[in-house]
Amino acid sequence: MTSFDSIDISISPQTQTATATVGPCAKGQDLNEQAAKFGLCSSTGHCVGVPLGGFLLGGGFGWLFTHFGKAAEAMEAVTIVTADGSVIEATSQEKSDTLDNWMWLARGSASAFP
Repeated sequence: MTSFDSIDISISPQTQTATATVGPCAKGQDLNEQAAKFGLCSSTGHCVGVPLGGFLLGGGFGWLFTHFGKAAEAMEAVTIVTADGSVIEATSQEKSDTLDNWMWLARGSASAFP
């Protein structure tokens, strides 16, 4: 498991896409600074000092919402630790009722319906 405030940005030259892997305590300002090194921006919230875990659980409404949609809709995967200590890896690619429910919850539940 990575640090709670980690940020890793990977660029795929083949598909010309970028993916950010962030810990739940990483702040929007820190993600913006890392993204800027690659000439990118991120769809963070209005208050860049808020940790991204909370921002995404609220749906991910930020400055670029009207152009790119809610940031939570762009989440591709989430690692969840439940109250009993179980670790669940849910991705937008895997399809099952259970994993779909975890992704729905992680994207802000009812506020994140597309």
